[in-house]
Amino acid sequence: MSQQLIEVPAQGQEVRAKHEKVTDRQADLVDTLLQTGSTITKAAEDIGANRTWAVSTLKKQHVRAYARDMADVMLGGHALRALATMGDLLNAKSAYLRKEAATDLLDRYGLGREDGVVSAPPVQVNIRID
Repeated sequence: MSQQLIEVPAQGQEVRAKHEKVTDRQADLVDTLLQTGSTITKAAEDIGANRTWAVSTLKKQHVRAYARDMADVMLGGHALRALATMGDLLNAKSAYLRKEAATDLLDRYGLGREDGVVSAPPVQVNIRID
């Protein structure tokens, strides 16, 4: 199974520059893990390293900080694409898809249902037994 690399946003270079203590090889490991979603062993092999080195590297505080910042950058880029997709779904032919997209967007914006249940207005039922 081939794994497609995800394009790292331009902010990734800024993150890399911010983390001066991270070596190029450490950055390559983190970037490979984030881009491919592969195992630590596979990511280490992809950059010509071994699993033991990769595991110890990923435990280092400065590498973890770099990984966290890079993940934020990559997720931010995906979040924008996901939002655009939801916007596109608002124009779908299917009424069900339009409704689900609208509900999801409203929920995320804070205008949706709080408990996930649509509340109906109260109904009064009168039963008369003669």
